Amino acid sequence: MGARRLPTINTGSSSLRATLYRLFDMVVLNGMSRYHLAAEALRRAGAASGLQSGDRAPTLISEWEAAIARATAYSREHFEDPPEIRDWTWTP
Repeated sequence: MGARRLPTINTGSSSLRATLYRLFDMVVLNGMSRYHLAAEALRRAGAASGLQSGDRAPTLISEWEAAIARATAYSREHFEDPPEIRDWTWTP
């Protein structure tokens, strides 16, 4: 299955390639994904308690930022959220 060719939208002075946004894309654009929220919680907790140099928080935040980048790239290539996001369900 190849990438679909999207229509060109003429805006008068330039042409834009139409983009399909998935739900996760919109959450990422708003900085409200679970990764964003977890990273912000760690940043605030570290600021409040005095982050130690051996703390895992910076490593975790970097991993979550990489996960956002991978998910965004996947959704732009496949026009759907990655399976780990699309198929996720809440398990109490």
